[in-house]
Amino acid sequence: MIGHNRLVETEGARLSTERFEERRRVLEEEVANGERTIPVGGLRVPDGLSIAQSLSDITDEWLRTLWNEASGDAIGGRLVALGGYGRQELSWSSDVDLVIEVDEAEWESPELVESVERFMAWCREPRVKVAHAVRVSSHLIPEFRNDFRTAVAYLDARPLGADDALQRKEIAAEFLRDEDQGIGFVDDLMVGYRARLQRFGQTIYRLEPELKNGPGGLRDLHSILWGAEARFNSLSGAPGVDSSTLQDLRAARAWILGLRLLIHLRHGRKQDRLNFPDQEWLAEKLLDHGEMRERAEALMRSHYETTKSVSRHAERLLRLWGTQDQKERNLAGGFIAGETTLSWEGASFSADNVIDGLELASREDLFVNAELETHMLNSLRDWTPNQKQIERVSKLLFDHQTSRLTSTRILDLGVLTEVVPEFSPLVCHVQHDVYHVYTTDVHSVRCLEAGRDLLNNQGEIVEKWPSVFELVDGVEKDVFLAACLFHDIGKNRGGGHSEKGARLMVDVAPRLGFGPDAAQTLVFLVREHLTLAHAARRRDTQDPKLIRELANLVRTTRTLRTLTLLTFCDMATVGDNVLTDWNASLLLGLHHRIEQMLVHGAEDTWQRNESRIREIEEWLLEEGHVSGHVERFLRDVPSAHLVETPAQALGRQFLAYEASMATTPIVVTSNLEDEGVTEVIVATIDRPGTLARITGTISANGLTILGARIVSTHNGKTLDIFQVEKSGGHGAWSGGSEPLGARRAAKLEEQLKGVLSGELDVRELLDKRLSEGKLGRKPTPAVDQKVEILEISEEFTVFEISAEDRIGLLYEIASALENSGVDIQLSKIDSVGTQVVDTFYVEELSGGALSPQRAQEVKTSLERVIGKRSE
Repeated sequence: MIGHNRLVETEGARLSTERFEERRRVLEEEVANGERTIPVGGLRVPDGLSIAQSLSDITDEWLRTLWNEASGDAIGGRLVALGGYGRQELSWSSDVDLVIEVDEAEWESPELVESVERFMAWCREPRVKVAHAVRVSSHLIPEFRNDFRTAVAYLDARPLGADDALQRKEIAAEFLRDEDQGIGFVDDLMVGYRARLQRFGQTIYRLEPELKNGPGGLRDLHSILWGAEARFNSLSGAPGVDSSTLQDLRAARAWILGLRLLIHLRHGRKQDRLNFPDQEWLAEKLLDHGEMRERAEALMRSHYETTKSVSRHAERLLRLWGTQDQKERNLAGGFIAGETTLSWEGASFSADNVIDGLELASREDLFVNAELETHMLNSLRDWTPNQKQIERVSKLLFDHQTSRLTSTRILDLGVLTEVVPEFSPLVCHVQHDVYHVYTTDVHSVRCLEAGRDLLNNQGEIVEKWPSVFELVDGVEKDVFLAACLFHDIGKNRGGGHSEKGARLMVDVAPRLGFGPDAAQTLVFLVREHLTLAHAARRRDTQDPKLIRELANLVRTTRTLRTLTLLTFCDMATVGDNVLTDWNASLLLGLHHRIEQMLVHGAEDTWQRNESRIREIEEWLLEEGHVSGHVERFLRDVPSAHLVETPAQALGRQFLAYEASMATTPIVVTSNLEDEGVTEVIVATIDRPGTLARITGTISANGLTILGARIVSTHNGKTLDIFQVEKSGGHGAWSGGSEPLGARRAAKLEEQLKGVLSGELDVRELLDKRLSEGKLGRKPTPAVDQKVEILEISEEFTVFEISAEDRIGLLYEIASALENSGVDIQLSKIDSVGTQVVDTFYVEELSGGALSPQRAQEVKTSLERVIGKRSE
């Protein structure tokens, strides 16, 4: 009955494969054309459950026909689907996991090998990846004992036809149940859940979430299903699972499968990472209004709302079904403290009991067990908090002794948004860039906990920068912590979130129990929470006007300290590698200057400047330098630079300056370990184009410039001081600040000297660097690009250029400025993800700020530069 050539496809097999391919094609067209969708918020996404089931049904029919044709009458055998295929979660590029089960007589039959070979050869025709195994059905238990994972796989067993394969699922569940009713298996699932959080909770995966293994993804859904099967035979009716839970899980499964179907279709291959281009493609496809950024943020907010719900259900149910904490002692109100968890036993549970439980869990530093969490959620469904309850929650949130789990618990239970409804737009709010790593609600809570750690002299900030803790003295702790939580409350309401947030706090602060003075301070902190960060990273912090304005703004040292601490906490929790050693040193330096102005005033500051210059002279002489050389240096270098520069830095600059008396150019590199950067000092004759050549050479060496100060001396030379680090991207894409090794620093010094002496061409160096790039740049969201003229200096014209970062950008900007006939006095370089914000303080070659007309001309030339896009 089987043909002479055992691999020749039969007519029935060929027709079945053609029908299978045609039905898949029709289904793909339906999905591509937006048919079979379900509404989710303002989006219409493919009904992932329905479509995946249809794809599974099509595949079932095809495989059954092929097996019948391949095996003929010689082998019976039964086909059993496992994995995603068994769960009917197939996508276009999913593996099709299949078991061919036979009895012992068939296992010994020589026709079995031929039948399987024919079957698998025919399966490869439509390029579907079928992974198969052949097993003896009566040997399942030994197989399970041999490999625990096989038993887990059989929890998804589904027969491809009338068969008793459902019994195999029950056999697997019974095996996993073992002697402890499946508690140990559920504990193992919880270990896997936490391992995924640890692995996929890292920065890159929060920006571009994983649909299968990421937090709240398909694997968390599977863990819930497997745990329920092993312990209770099904999810329906399992403890802690009501109709609302079932509805949540079904909707989440449909959502994730729908997105997965679309991106598999887009790529033509398996793709489970929701990367930035995919996010934008999906947003454009599923939403028909709004700017691209708005659409992408709406899409990702829906995704995070979905996956957050799954993740919470997974943790709650796996804890409920797993090993329970031993009860140790009774607490007030029916609460019971275990070794690690708080539980409750009583007749009725109210919203007041929720707050009682939160206070006890914080005081005892305990987790809330799953059953108590369910009571809390049920009690809060129709809760309208009264003023006493609001103030109890406020006290718990803003007590510096509250346990660090409490704020997340208050957010996840929905208590925070009931007490402060204005916070609701922040929940799962995504910002479509690489700088803001976390959703706004998560960032806000992380900022609160960073503040709490700081007040208690612990945590990452004080470990890296111990002097920050000195600023805590005199700060109103509850006001500071409230500012940490609510500093971004104005987001997701259009632009200008600082001002909008401040207006919201006018009502929120009194409601939370803050008195008039504290409320006014809180409003101020929210409005100005970006001020110090922007000033430190983008402004000339040696400009007396800036320091006076900031001192007048904060008015008191207590307010300054609170604002500085808030800035540290905000930057530390917005994303990895944002609060670098360099940025911390800039912020602390700015704080010190403002504090000096507040304490001593402008007049006393002038007198202190004179004293400071005398101290510098004495220090340089004590270091053994020749008196006449020191006097020349102090006369030649502007006094403002001398006063504001630390003595050690001036010592390095003095050495470069002295060496340049004999020959130029001179290049000196020094690793500044405390700041995590390398300092590059270039002493040379002040000629047009010098800055452009220097910045181009630095970029050609694969380095990122963090800051630059150009010091023009009275004798026609220039001391250009740069802070650089190895290029590693920005924010979430960066490996963090790191100074240069000796070989790389020596290479940089050699090339800078060559370029400045005319022996090397900077453009050739940059072109070579660009040609050496082996991989294209990772696609990221577009950033705003603009040039602004800032009215912030009494002496200079200030240009702020926002642009997408690329190799050689700073070189092109500096070239454009120098070609426009202006003299650059200061450059501040700030990175916000893949966007750079470069600030240049310039003046006419003859001195003085630019006229309005000249400033506009220069602005136009800069706009032409940032309009260029890298290939």
